[in-house]
Amino acid sequence: MMASQVELGVEAQPAPEISLGLPSREAVDMKCMVAALGQPEDHLLRAGKYSQLFFIEEEGEDSSSWRLMVEETMFFFV
Repeated sequence: MMASQVELGVEAQPAPEISLGLPSREAVDMKCMVAALGQPEDHLLRAGKYSQLFFIEEEGEDSSSWRLMVEETMFFFV
């Protein structure tokens, strides 16, 4: 289920914004997962269907690399 489909005030996951009845987006979860577990390897992000929603691919001279979007570019609330 996508965060946009969760009713406000319904605790569907242990996320503070949902517990408080605030709108939520998956970007918050992705930022927390990367902080706790580290960023997925580039080959996984390259293969991911939704990687561009949370990560930016930067082209280098020899290859590309990925980085997590910064807060200012992520939409945390709907």
